[in-house]
Amino acid sequence: MSTSAFGAKAAEGRRAAGRNAIIDAAIELYAREGIDNVSVDDVANVAGISARSFYRYFPSKEHVFIAYQLRSAEFLPRAIASRPASESPIEAIFRAAIEWDQATEEAFWITTRITGGRPPAMQHLGSAVLSGFRNMVATAIEARWPERSDARLLAALVVAVFEEVSERATDRSIDRRPLILEASRELAKAFAEL
Repeated sequence: MSTSAFGAKAAEGRRAAGRNAIIDAAIELYAREGIDNVSVDDVANVAGISARSFYRYFPSKEHVFIAYQLRSAEFLPRAIASRPASESPIEAIFRAAIEWDQATEEAFWITTRITGGRPPAMQHLGSAVLSGFRNMVATAIEARWPERSDARLLAALVVAVFEEVSERATDRSIDRRPLILEASRELAKAFAEL
């Protein structure tokens, strides 16, 4: 690795660490105080940076919340890539989703606590997260099964199922895994009948 490539890699690592420090500080504050009661200055103070530095990473405090959710979602594409080749795409995606759900259970409930009772106000954030999540899943499907031409459609299906499962789990304050298993079985049956 050349010196300039090493320097660029180190700078990228520092930027990621700074970004994660801001996300962690913000989420701690949002969960404790509520997102509406936290300012960019509050987040910057807890993260140990200036508000000006905050804006180098994020355009708003809401974007930090989106980044937190997408950071949690990054596990799913890696889990999809690691599934056995013998599994069908639907089976692999949903088995990976169960692994992902176990890894991100705490993040789900933190997000629920932050957004609880405020779905209309947070709807635009949810749309941004779902769009980012859909793109992540589609990219993972395209990489895992390059011969498939329906990666975007499969990703939309997976994200729609997760949205429904998350809504049901939140309404009932229950574990999402059984709901994910049920959804994957139903989808597998539906695909077999096509």
